[in-house]
Amino acid sequence: MALVIDQFASTRAFANAVPSGSTPIFLAGQDRGQLKFRGARETPVCAYVLFARDPVLAGQYPWDLSWSETVFWLPSPFVAPKEGDVLILMSRPEHVQAKPGRFTATAVLVWDQSVLSRLDPRGEATSPIAFDEEQTCQFINEVHTLAAGRTRRDMPAISVSTAEYEVRVP
Repeated sequence: MALVIDQFASTRAFANAVPSGSTPIFLAGQDRGQLKFRGARETPVCAYVLFARDPVLAGQYPWDLSWSETVFWLPSPFVAPKEGDVLILMSRPEHVQAKPGRFTATAVLVWDQSVLSRLDPRGEATSPIAFDEEQTCQFINEVHTLAAGRTRRDMPAISVSTAEYEVRVP
């Protein structure tokens, strides 16, 4: 026996399917936002945060833009303060940049100190910076490898979480 899904129409979801959430929409120059991680049981060793911009909603394509117009970093790694079960990834609400598009924010939480030398393209560097294109590619490759692995305690070495939002320029 196997589960089979037959396609009868070219829609992306079934008629009775309900969206699981909504994408926040920010107006540049007006709205502010803050990045947090909810549900943390422990405090991670450090965190890395990057943002990837898809400008299609603004009538552009990523390949028409420079790297610096599509990928943004919070200077990383950094220690994320914990308040209850919430990790504060941005110390205060900030205005969104006037760069229209759909953004995917990715937070990588490091739980095992021993993986830092592999994860960070600079080795076990501790000074927070924004990675360049090559460092970002190396980082993403290591995230993919480490996210599937386990440490000696059979706990994940890192956790990866994403969230999306949209920016519109009035």
